[in-house]
Amino acid sequence: MVSIKAKRVSNYELFFDLAFVIAMGQLNGNLYHVQHLTASSVISFIFTNIILLSIWINEVYFFNQYGDARRIDIYTIIPLMYFIGNLSLYFDFEVETITANQVTIFNALLFGIYAVIALQYTLKGRLLGFDKEIKRSIANNLIYALSVLPFVFQFLPANPITMSFIYLIPIILPFFNQPQSGKLRTNFPHLVERAQLLTILTFGEAAIAIVNHYPMMQVPITGILFFLGMSLAFMVYMSQTYLNLEHHQNASGGFLLYAHIIIIIGVNFFTIGMEFLADTQHRAHGLTFLLSAIILYYLGVGLTNYYNKPLYRLKKETILYSTLTIVICCSLMVVFRSHLPLISLFLVILNYWMSRIILLARKKARERNNIPHPNPRQKFLKEMRHHHNEKN
Repeated sequence: MVSIKAKRVSNYELFFDLAFVIAMGQLNGNLYHVQHLTASSVISFIFTNIILLSIWINEVYFFNQYGDARRIDIYTIIPLMYFIGNLSLYFDFEVETITANQVTIFNALLFGIYAVIALQYTLKGRLLGFDKEIKRSIANNLIYALSVLPFVFQFLPANPITMSFIYLIPIILPFFNQPQSGKLRTNFPHLVERAQLLTILTFGEAAIAIVNHYPMMQVPITGILFFLGMSLAFMVYMSQTYLNLEHHQNASGGFLLYAHIIIIIGVNFFTIGMEFLADTQHRAHGLTFLLSAIILYYLGVGLTNYYNKPLYRLKKETILYSTLTIVICCSLMVVFRSHLPLISLFLVILNYWMSRIILLARKKARERNNIPHPNPRQKFLKEMRHHHNEKN
């Protein structure tokens, strides 16, 4: 397997992610505050997640392949962030009351976003030359931009059927418009780090929701358990993507980013679930969101196994134990749905045991292949002593 040297994530990419902090906050807050939560509201919420993450994926690929933090990147990322921030102001999950003007402005902003990304590739093409990959990327983003114009000019009614078709184009088209070489010229370690950073930001929204809705002085046990459960879920994710993944492989990473769409939607469902569970009148909705979040989150994390080191590829028994753990804990949450402290306790047990399953699977894999177990504490102490001796 060819080893790929990691490309550093630039400060401008981190700056760009601030727009998604704003958007994620608006996204979750708007769904929580809908007066009448319906299936249409939830479907619209899922599609809005997909729209946002499609934008993020397209910009990540641009920086991954051509980003160098020069003027082209800096001056194009500013309007892109501004458009995304304004797009988030038009998130509305009261589907029945959305006006034609809202639809027009939302899609006009979406047109502008994809037009800016196409412009980024065009400017890079003028600098580096218009090779087949740059031409393909320009064409794709122009198609994404032009596809929403029927909504802008109201040539098409904005209904679930038309929106499902139009808004999924950025997800589906790359499967049919593959690069000439069969693989994108991507830096896989960079993609992993970008995906991890977005996941961290999304978990940040979940942490804020728990602290706001379960204050320590009012509901100490439940708040602590929910926060611990959320933290353990994050540890499972980092254990999988930091320890198990083969970071320096030669891969396009498309499947990795698509798996993160599921992960991010799962974490956002968790955030909404935390907010609804705190309200006794909407606790049933909260539990539904929480259970859906658990399933989506672990499905997405499990799909990243595709990129694992050969030694750490999940075995059938590990998948079986993980599935049984999820089923048992989710079933207990349903049985004790009226007892919030118990729900939070089962969340802790679930995520703790999932982390143990992954840890034990790694340990068994090393033992089967006669590979010594690493000693992180010993390595840490050795590095600290070396650093201390250098200073003296």
